[in-house]
Amino acid sequence: MHQDQALDMAGIIFNDMRRSNTPPEQQKSCTDVKKLAATFSWPVLDEIAFHSDSYPTGSRQGLPIFLTDYARDYVKGEFSEVASTFLTSIGAK
Repeated sequence: MHQDQALDMAGIIFNDMRRSNTPPEQQKSCTDVKKLAATFSWPVLDEIAFHSDSYPTGSRQGLPIFLTDYARDYVKGEFSEVASTFLTSIGAK
C-alpha cells in the first residue's frame, strides 16, 4: 500500500457472492472489508451483485448482462439495482 496517495472511494460493491451456503472464507472477507471501510469512512453499498453464470456467458458474446438471452430477469434486476445505487452514490443519477 502506498501511504502517500489519496484515494477517493465512491463505494464498495460486493460481487460474485453466493446466494446461499456462503463459504466461511467469503463471509470473513466481507467482514474484513466492512471493518476496513468503516475505518476509512468508505461507503459500502447494500446491494450485492450475486454470482451468476450469465456473466461469463454474456462476456463471451461481448454483451452486457442486460442484453443476453441467458440471464434471468431477477439477475438482470439485481444488477440494475446495483448499478442504479452506484450511479446515485457518485452523483451521476
